[in-house]
Amino acid sequence: MAFVAALLMIRMALVLPLAAAVPHPPPIQPFSLADVGLSPGSEFATQRDQTFAYLLLLEPDSLLFQFRKNAGLPTPGSPYGGWEAQDSELRGHFMGHYLSATAAAALHTGLPQFRQRCDFLVAQLTQVQEALGGGYLSAFPESFFDRLEALQPVRAPFYTTHKILAGLLDQHSMAGTAGALQAARGLSDYLCGRVRRVLAANGTQHWQRVLEVGSGGMSEALYMLYSLTTAQEHAECAHWFDKQAFFRPLVDGRDPLPGLAANTHLAQVQGFAARYEQLGDEEALTATASFFGLLLQHHSFSTGGSSWLEHWGEEDSLGDAFSNTSAAAATQESCTTYNALKLARFMFSHTGDPALADFCERVLLNGVIGIQKMQQQQHASRRQPQQPQPQPQQHHHHLQTLQRMAGEQAATRASGDWSAGGGASTAGGEAEEVPGRFICFLPLGAGLTKAEGGTSCSRGWSTPFDSFWCCSGTAVQSFSRLADSVFLRSQVQSLPLLYVNQFVSSSLRWTELRLVARQQADLYPAADNFVRSRLILDIYPPDSSSSSSLRGGEGASSTSPQGWDGDSSDEQDGRDGGWRASGGTASFPATGGVAGQQRRLIINWRIPGWSKADQVQVTINGRNATQCMQGADSGTGGMGAGLGSGPQFGQGARFCTLGPNWKSGDVVEAVLPMRAVAETLNDVRPEMRELRAVVLGPFLMAGMTHDGSHRVDVDPSRLEEALSIPDSTSFVSLRMAAPGGGGGGCVSSDDKRSTQPGEEVSAPAGLPAGALLRHCDGSVRFGGGCRGGSGAKLDATFKMMAPLAGCAGAGEGPAEASAAGCASAYLTARRRLLVQRPGEAAASSGLQQQEGEEVPWLVSFEAAAFPGQYLTVDQFNGTLALFPGHKARGSSSSSSSSSVSGKSVARAQTFRLHLAGAAAAAVGGCSPAAFTLEPLSRPGSRLQLASGGSQLHAEGGSNAESAALFELVPPAAGAYPRGSRVLHGGTRDFLLVPIGQIMEEPYTAYFRFVQPTTHASAAA
Repeated sequence: MAFVAALLMIRMALVLPLAAAVPHPPPIQPFSLADVGLSPGSEFATQRDQTFAYLLLLEPDSLLFQFRKNAGLPTPGSPYGGWEAQDSELRGHFMGHYLSATAAAALHTGLPQFRQRCDFLVAQLTQVQEALGGGYLSAFPESFFDRLEALQPVRAPFYTTHKILAGLLDQHSMAGTAGALQAARGLSDYLCGRVRRVLAANGTQHWQRVLEVGSGGMSEALYMLYSLTTAQEHAECAHWFDKQAFFRPLVDGRDPLPGLAANTHLAQVQGFAARYEQLGDEEALTATASFFGLLLQHHSFSTGGSSWLEHWGEEDSLGDAFSNTSAAAATQESCTTYNALKLARFMFSHTGDPALADFCERVLLNGVIGIQKMQQQQHASRRQPQQPQPQPQQHHHHLQTLQRMAGEQAATRASGDWSAGGGASTAGGEAEEVPGRFICFLPLGAGLTKAEGGTSCSRGWSTPFDSFWCCSGTAVQSFSRLADSVFLRSQVQSLPLLYVNQFVSSSLRWTELRLVARQQADLYPAADNFVRSRLILDIYPPDSSSSSSLRGGEGASSTSPQGWDGDSSDEQDGRDGGWRASGGTASFPATGGVAGQQRRLIINWRIPGWSKADQVQVTINGRNATQCMQGADSGTGGMGAGLGSGPQFGQGARFCTLGPNWKSGDVVEAVLPMRAVAETLNDVRPEMRELRAVVLGPFLMAGMTHDGSHRVDVDPSRLEEALSIPDSTSFVSLRMAAPGGGGGGCVSSDDKRSTQPGEEVSAPAGLPAGALLRHCDGSVRFGGGCRGGSGAKLDATFKMMAPLAGCAGAGEGPAEASAAGCASAYLTARRRLLVQRPGEAAASSGLQQQEGEEVPWLVSFEAAAFPGQYLTVDQFNGTLALFPGHKARGSSSSSSSSSVSGKSVARAQTFRLHLAGAAAAAVGGCSPAAFTLEPLSRPGSRLQLASGGSQLHAEGGSNAESAALFELVPPAAGAYPRGSRVLHGGTRDFLLVPIGQIMEEPYTAYFRFVQPTTHASAAA
C-alpha cells in the first residue's frame, strides 16, 4: 500500500539497526525557545502576543478554584465556567494546558510575570496534592476513576489528568519550576498504581475495555517522565496505555482510522513516537509511520487537517464531510491539528524530509493561524508589497504591551483598517472583547463562517472565561510555541547544520557558534506571487571568558528578564564584540556582528514544493547560488501520493545546501514564485472529483460567499490564468445621514466618531441599530449582518467606481475617468478628504452648487467582498440589491436582472450623486458633503428607507424630506485581507482570502470546478 513509502523513508534514515530498549533521540533538534525570537509586528509575533496577553489575563485563583474545592482547601476568587465549571466532568483539564503554555512563555520571554505564575501555580497544586494524599492531583474526586474502572459512564478522567501530568513535566523541562517533577512523579505513581490493580484484579481484556474511554496522551507523558527518571516502572506503565485494537492494525499495515475519535487516537500515536525515541521499539516506529502515511494519504483535507464531527471517515471519502451542514461546520478539530503538527515535527526530526517541513507550513498557516480571533489592532496587512530589509534591533517594551492588552476589557476600535492592523472582523454591533477566543472546528463547507458551528463545542468563537474547550487548551499551547520550528539544527561530518524550515520574520541565537541569524520574510506579497525571505548572519568572536552554553531546556531557566525577540535594552559590551551573557543565558546583541569573524556551517534552505522550481532564485550576497536550481535533493516527492490523489503535501520540496564558509554580514536571499493549484478533494468517487481547493503557494484560498455558491467555470490546469490581485484604493463605506421621509435629523459632522474606519454611531431616529450600508445574500440594508450577527467588515465596504453606464449623462460611451460628470476623477483626488473632512472637500472640489444649479456626479458601487457585483436598483420593484454587472449577466443572481439588456442593467447600477447642500442644512446637523442617490434607470427618483424597515428603494420626488441622505465614511475594511486574490470564475468572480486570515466572513473552502466548455444552466 501507499503508506509503505512513508515507512521506508524513515527506515532508510536509520544508520544502524536498533537494539531493544536503546533510546533513539532524533538527529535533528529544535533550538530552545529561549534562543528564537519572533520579529515584533510580524504575524506570528502578534498571534503569540495576544495569547500571552490572555495567559496573563486569566486569574490563577480561578484556575485553582476546583482543585482547592476538591481538596477541601479555602477557595479564594471565583470559578470559571464551561468545561471548568463544577458540573463538568472534565474540570481541571485547562490547568494542564495552562501549565504547558506558561512554561513555554517563561522560557521564550524570560519575563518575571510568567515565572511568577509558574512558581505560584506549581506550589499551590503541590498543596492540593498533599491535601488529597497518595499523589492524587485533580479537580474532580477519585470516584471518577472508580466509575471508569467499573465500565460505568464517565467523561475521560485519564484524558484530564494527562493534561496536568504533561503540564507539570513542561514546567520542569522548560521553566525549571521547583517541585514540578516531584508532583509529576507523585501523580504518575498514583495513576499507575490504579492501572496495576485493575490489571491484577480484572486482567488485560478488561483494561483494554477501560481504554475505550479516551486516555489522551498518557503514554507519551509517561515516556517523557521515564526520560527524566529512567525508572522502568514509568516505561512499563506507559506501555499499558497502548490500545491494542488501534496499535496492532497499524503495525500489520491495515487502516483502523475509519470511525475512530480522531483526537484521542492522535494523542496515542504521540505515545508510539515517544516509545520509539525512548526505547528504540521498531514496532512503535512502524505504527507511527503507518499512521502518518494513512492520515495524509487518505484522510486529510488540503489545509492539512482531518476529521469531521470529531471522527475519521472511510478512506478517500472526505466528501462525506459536506453531506450535511452540521458535518461541514465541524471539520478539522483544532486539537487534531495540534497533534498532527506535533507528529509531523517528530517525523521531520528523524528524517529531515523537506516534504514534512512543507506539511508543517501548510498546517501552521491554514490550521493554526486563524483559529484565534484577533483583536482589531492586529492581523496586520499591507496595501503595498514590502521587500524584507535588514533592520536594527531595538528594545520593545513587551511587558507593557502584554499588560495593556491583558487589562483592556474591550479592544480599541481606533482603526479597523487591515492595512493598519485591523483584522477581518465585525463592523458595528458588539465590541471586540478581551483576548482568549478560539474556534473548536475549522468549517470547510460552503457558505459557512467560523462564528457558527454544528455541535455543542463548535458554536463559533469561544469566550475567554466560560468555554475552556479542549481546543482552547491546545490553542494556547500552539500559539505559545510558534517559534519552535522556524529553525532546527543537526551535525554533518563534524560540521553544524542549520535548517531554515519556515519563512517567518525571526531571529536565532546559536550560542555555541556565537552566531545570530536574522530572517525577514514576506509570505503575503501584495503586488505579485513571489514569496521573499532574507537571512542575515551576525558572527561574534569566540568567548574566552565564559562558556555560555545553549540552554536546551533541561530544567534551567533564567531568573532575570532576557532579550525577547532579538531585542536588548542593554548597551553592547565591546570587550567581546557585542555578545553578552545575562542571567546565565546569552542575550541577543542589539546590532550586527563583528566584521571579519567567520564560521563553518552548512545551511539547508528549504525550497518548498509549492514554488515554481524553474523560477526559484537564491543568492548569497547578491550572487546566484546555482546549486539551488540544479541537482538539489528532492526528498520523497510528496507526502500525500495515495489512492485518493488528494493533497500532495510537499511534492517536489527539497533543501538547497549552502556553505560551509560564512563571514559576519553575509546575506542569503530567496525569491520563491508561488504555484496556483486546484487540489482535488481526497475522495475517489467520480461525483466528488469536481470539488477542488484553490491552493496558492502554502495557502488554501477560501472564496467569500454568503449563499454557498461554489461553482467556477475554470479549467483547473489553467487556474493561474484565472487569478488576479484586487485593488482596494477606492474603498468607502456609506452611512445613513438621514433616512428621508421625515425620519429625523443627521448625524453631526462634528462627531469625531464619524471619521473612524467602519464606525457605526448612534443612528438617526427611525434607523435600525447600526448605520452602515451592508449586503447579505444579495439583499442590501442598513445595520445588522448576515444570519443575525453583527456583520463582517467587508460586507459594509464598497468600491466607489466609475459609472458602469458611462460618464455621459445619457449613459452612452465608454466610462473614462477624465470625462465630465465622472465620479472616479473626483474620487481619486478627493475621496480621503471627503470621508475625513467633508466640508473642506466639498468646498474645494467644485461640487458646490454653481449659479443655483446642482452639479450631478455619476458613480457605481461594487461590493468589496463580491467582485463584479454592484449596488443595483431592481428594474421591477425598485429595491436596492446586489446584482452582477451586466458583463456577468445570467450568472443566476436574478431572473429580473438577466432578462433585461446589458445597457439597462448598467443604468440600474449607476447613480447620480447629488450634494444635498442647503437641503442638508435644513434637515439639521448634516455634513456639507451629504448627498442623495438617484438611480440612472429611474430618472427623478431618489433612494429612501422603506417605512419601518432597513432596506432602501427608489421612489419618485427629489425633495430632502423624502430622499435618504448618505455620507461617505472611511471604509469598514481599509484594505483586502493580506494575500487576497480574485478568481475569475466565468459565471461569477470570487474574492479569495487565505483561510487563516478570515475571522467573520462566510466562505467556501472547496469549489466545484466545471470545464468552461460545459454550459450547465444552473450554478451550484
